[in-house]
Amino acid sequence: MTQEQRSLQGRPIGVMLISTLALLWSAVTFLEAFTLFSSATAPTPWDQGLDTGTVGQLLAFGGFGIAVLYVALAFGLWNLHRWAWWLALGVAVVHVAGSVAAALLGGPTWAAVVVTSIVPVVIGAYLLTPGVRRAFGS
Repeated sequence: MTQEQRSLQGRPIGVMLISTLALLWSAVTFLEAFTLFSSATAPTPWDQGLDTGTVGQLLAFGGFGIAVLYVALAFGLWNLHRWAWWLALGVAVVHVAGSVAAALLGGPTWAAVVVTSIVPVVIGAYLLTPGVRRAFGS
């Protein structure tokens, strides 16, 4: 089945919702990166060798990259591209794994890990349903 035929049959509502959420999340990530970039200060003589401006700017560029990734994800999901299905599943797994790793390293509580992992787990489970897999040609 070609990409055009899958699009003509209609995309699942859940995929449209996930695509919209990815686009909204890209806007939030872009704003966070812009705020970080604009607040990064240039190094001063009393920073004792710590270049906080450069570190902040590098983190901001990483945030811009993640925002672009979410825009690509939204586009791919909306158009039912198979690579977007894999990317969305990967993002969900990485999010949960990152939350667990942060908790193991003394970060958030396990209750916070459970709460912040609910949406990625639901998205991952939804992507694995037969109807959604079929929509992406899997």
